This record gives sequence, structure tokens and C-alpha cells, in this order.
Amino acid sequence: MNLTDIEFDRVNELICKIYLPGDSRTVRKQIMEVLNLLIPFDFGDFCSVYVNENAGFEIVDPVYISRFGDSFQKDFECAYQDKYSSFDYTKWYINNEKSIAFIESELINKAARVNTVFYKEFLEPRGLVYSLGCYLIARKTPEILGAIALYRNNRRPDFNGKDLEIMNILLPHMTQSMENSILAIPAKITNMDLTLMNNYGLTRRETEIVRELKLGLTNEEIAVRLSLSANTVKRHLYNIYQKMNVSSRAKLIKKMEKIK
Repeated sequence: MNLTDIEFDRVNELICKIYLPGDSRTVRKQIMEVLNLLIPFDFGDFCSVYVNENAGFEIVDPVYISRFGDSFQKDFECAYQDKYSSFDYTKWYINNEKSIAFIESELINKAARVNTVFYKEFLEPRGLVYSLGCYLIARKTPEILGAIALYRNNRRPDFNGKDLEIMNILLPHMTQSMENSILAIPAKITNMDLTLMNNYGLTRRETEIVRELKLGLTNEEIAVRLSLSANTVKRHLYNIYQKMNVSSRAKLIKKMEKIK
């Protein structure tokens, strides 16, 4: 299914907005606004993805575009994280070698889909019966940059081939924009950063959080400075504690005093 000249021009016009500079949350918000203009949806999220201490993937720090209120978003996020993330069969694609887009209803046959726990208990009760998603994978390494999910209720038709074509056109641009915002090498890597990365396996984001923590900032203050949610900071701190074999904030700071 090919786009008309007018549709293709519209896509190209909006691609420029994907490259507007900003931190990760700002860039993700800009991308979601562009997607809503090109592929209208009722509810959507753009999440960061990181590898947890068990080498599994966690989808965190969502940016939402929604026709619904804050309570809906909170319920959606809590239900997904606390119960239904493990039933999300779209996560099959997280290990893909490059960015990939998909129509969720086409991943498995209809009869099987409507009987899955993910659909019956999570999507359908919230009226989100159709979805179009993608996973963004860094181009030079298999690092996961983010996950996008767009949802429609049953008053709209399912996503179609044209929607998927638009998403595929945008994929390389969204991937590049995310790389620009969250994978850029810091202007200065300190000896402490190198020690944390080489000796303890901390990621660049985790070293940033340790630096802020040494300044005596709270989780909420760190979240604001690094454009993260407080919940995401907590998750990173949990991983840092595991990697550095400490059980508390105070013990981490004491251990950091010995690292130059």
C-alpha cells in the first residue's frame, strides 16, 4: 500500500519535528505528537527500555499522549508494570537486531489473540482493542532505545497497512533522534565514571545517577535534573545497589568515598 504524494509530503514535513533537540522525554513527546498527526490514536505511550539485573528487559518512564485523564494513565502504567508486562507478547520483538514496527492484531491469529491474558484482562477492559507498536534499536549496537505503543478503541478501525507504512518510514528517523538524545557520549567522562563502568558494570545513565546522588540530591531532584520519573530513578538505584553490592543509599555513598 503506497502513500499518495500529499501524504508523503506530509510525512516529510513532520519528520523535521522529530529531530528537534531536547532530552529523552522531550524528544519522545515530540515524536508522539508527530505520530498522532500522521496515525491518529486514542492512547499511546513511548517508554524507555533498559536491561535489568537478570538480563531481562523492563519498559519504564512512559511519555503519554491520551484522550483520557491522569487516573486512566496511572491505572494503565501500574497494571502493566505490576502484572501484565510478562504477558505482553509484543516483547518477542525486543531482541530484534534493528528497529521494527508491527500491528499487534497481526502477530497471532484472532481467535488466539482475544483469549490471551494480555488482551482479555489488560487491553479489552480498558477499551484499547487495537494497537500499533515499534521497538527502536540502536543502529551500531543491539542497544534498545525505546518502545512505542499506539492504541485505538473499538469505535475506530484497526491499524492498517498504510499506518504501518508510515511507521516504517519514520523508524530510522525516530531511531536516530533517540540516539542523539540518550546515547551521546558525555562531554567529560571522569575517572570515577570509568571505574564504575569497568569495575562494577554500571551504565552511563547509572553513573550519572551516582554523581547526582553524591551531591546529596533526593530521588525526585535527580529525576528532574535527568528528565526521568522518580520511579525510574528508583529502578536504576536498585540496579546500582545490586552491582555495587550495597544495601542502602548511605552504604553506597560511603563506598563512593573510596573511589577517586
